[in-house]
Amino acid sequence: MDEKKFRETEKKYKDLKDKHEGGEISTDQMKAELKRLMVQDETGTYWMLGGKTGKWYRHDGGQW
Repeated sequence: MDEKKFRETEKKYKDLKDKHEGGEISTDQMKAELKRLMVQDETGTYWMLGGKTGKWYRHDGGQW
């Protein structure tokens, strides 16, 4: 797994979270950015950070 890609995405998440909490971006804008930051690992599995939790979620082909 490319850990660098995941760490970079976590940093971007923290920046987005700060902007959202500071009122700079809306909830919809944050959701759209999180979708854009989705990561695909070497096996083709998609991963996405939860907007409220900051935890990684794995897409199993049908749901997160």
